[in-house]
This record gives sequence, structure tokens and C-alpha cells, in this order.
Amino acid sequence: MTHIFAPAPPFEVRFIESGRMKYFSELAKSLSPESAKNMLEGKGKSIILKKIAVNFKRPVVYPDTLLVSHRPHSLEPTRFHLSTSLYSFSQQAEVASSDSICVWYDYDTLKKCEAPTDIGNLVQERAALCAEAHQQQRR
Repeated sequence: MTHIFAPAPPFEVRFIESGRMKYFSELAKSLSPESAKNMLEGKGKSIILKKIAVNFKRPVVYPDTLLVSHRPHSLEPTRFHLSTSLYSFSQQAEVASSDSICVWYDYDTLKKCEAPTDIGNLVQERAALCAEAHQQQRR
């Protein structure tokens, strides 16, 4: 009998995904109760992760505290990118970064869709705020 074991993803990926869920939970607080519930429970029109690419920069050793920050960008009608940075407090440096592609998805029809107006506008507002802050940091 052959057993195939897939290696567990590095813990940074778990932190990125947990942070992404927390980010969307915070966004949901600005939505109507119905839209928030749909987004968080994967019902109606919401978001699904299509792809994640992680750039590991430095090893992280326990104990440490990581700050996980997200920046939506490259918005299109049916998808957007979410850049993530993991910052180590003990190393005082970025230890990993990632870029994810999030797709607007209709969980009722099981197909890609365009962003619902309320959630799409909210992500667009956050993307604009992040772009402005990013430009100010470069000055």
C-alpha cells in the first residue's frame, strides 16, 4: 500500500490566509448585515482565492510576533490582487511577502462574476487609500 503525504504549507502561508480572512472580516463590518454574512460564509456573490505566490525572505523562529498587512490593487471587474507583507518584530524586517489573486465568485451558480456593488466599492476605496499611503511612503 502506498501513502502519499503532501507537505504542510509553511506557516507563513497559514498566517497570510488567516490575515486575509481577518481583513475581509473587517471589511464586512462596513457592509449591510446580509452582504457581510454572504461574504464571510461563502454564499451569494463573494470572494474566492484563485492563486497565491509567496516570496520567503528570511526564516522566522519561535518566539516571534508577525504583523500581517494587506493591500488590494489591480482591480478588474471580476478579480483583484491582494499584496501581503509579513513583518517580524524580533527581526525588525519583512520576512515574507505574497501576491494573491482574489476572484469575485457567485457561490449560487458556482461561476466567476463581477463584483457586487457594495463590496466592490469598499475594496476599491481601500485600494485607493492603500495606493495613496504607498505613494506617500515613497516620497
